[in-house]
Order: sequence, then C-alpha cells, then structure tokens
Amino acid sequence: MIIAAGITPYAAIQAQSFHTPGYSETDLTAGGFALGYAARTASDTRSELGARFDRLLLLNPDAALTMRARVAWAHDWVSDPTLAALFQTLPGASFVVNGATPAKNSALTSAGAELRLANGVALIGKFDGEFAAHSSTYAGTGTVRYTW
Repeated sequence: MIIAAGITPYAAIQAQSFHTPGYSETDLTAGGFALGYAARTASDTRSELGARFDRLLLLNPDAALTMRARVAWAHDWVSDPTLAALFQTLPGASFVVNGATPAKNSALTSAGAELRLANGVALIGKFDGEFAAHSSTYAGTGTVRYTW
C-alpha cells in the first residue's frame, strides 16, 4: 500500500459590491401610499485563512482512495446593509429595511473522499460546513463519475 499526504496553507480575499437603484411609485388613488427610496450601494469583503489536507492511499493496483479536508477561519467586513424607504405623500412616514448580514467570524470545514477505480469509475462524497455564533450552514455532495 502506497501512502502520500499533503498540507496546503491558503489565504483568500473576496470583495463584493451590491447596488440597489432608486425607486419611486406613483399614487394614482391619492391614498398616500406611494413608496420611494434613494439608490444605495453596500459592500462586503471576506477573508479566509486556513489549510487544506489530502491523503492518497493506493488500495490495490485497481483502486486509489483520496481523502481531503479543509479547516479555515473566515471574517466578513460588511458595510451598512440598510435601506431607508418613505411614503412620498405622508410626512414623517419612513421606515428602514435591514438586509441580511453574515456573521463576522465563522469556522469553515470540509471533509471528503474520492475512490477512483481503474475501469474509469470514481465515487466521490463531500461534506461542507460553516459555523458561526448564531448560524450554521451544512452542505453535502455525492458524485458518481465515469471517464473513458
């Protein structure tokens, strides 16, 4: 049995900008409920710092098993995700709409395995998780692949 392993440290950064255009309704019935809000731009910058691990096991001449894992820390810098709306003909009748804000700090995990057979078939399974103080996200993926 042949065994090979690797560790890959990584750092990543992602920046996004979200733009909401201005909007204004026309109140045809004069009921005072025409809504309007100004254009708004918000941003999110996310950094990740972690490591990826992999290990290859040659089970026999016809099969190889690769196990993969990732552990990382993610940090989000979110600008103000609010939008102030108002009813155009009702003085002082404004309200604030709050957008969803991601957690500032979260732990990222992944674990998976890939079994490659000599006949071109590969079986792959993967679990991903993101864990924060008040939220958790889980995802799983299964794949059957055939190459010729």
